[in-house]
Amino acid sequence: MAKMRISPELKKLIEKYRCVKDTEGMSPAKVYKLVGENENLYLKMTDSRYKGTTYDVEREKDMMLWLEGKLPVPKVLHFERHDGWSNLLMSEADGVLCSEEYEDEQSPEKIIELYAECIRLF
Repeated sequence: MAKMRISPELKKLIEKYRCVKDTEGMSPAKVYKLVGENENLYLKMTDSRYKGTTYDVEREKDMMLWLEGKLPVPKVLHFERHDGWSNLLMSEADGVLCSEEYEDEQSPEKIIELYAECIRLF
């Protein structure tokens, strides 16, 4: 974690977790799975060139806070801007990746049903 640009406060929050680079996503953000004894967390980081774009983790934080209580989304644990980076620490969401569900089912109809179910929650 020597190359991470995080504040002393965030460093203290994650010091007991083992850091594993996450390679699942497609965004340019740096994502790390923080493996803990009883829980896993995720740290997502974007540099200042993504501020205000779709990839800005501050926008993601705002969306998750808005969706909290409406959909099962990760809990925002900490957000900061530090040394030119936006850093978002969040809980691990329950469930499986939609892509995994799709691969198992091989059914676009099943995915549409899942999306429709989520929309009905609003």
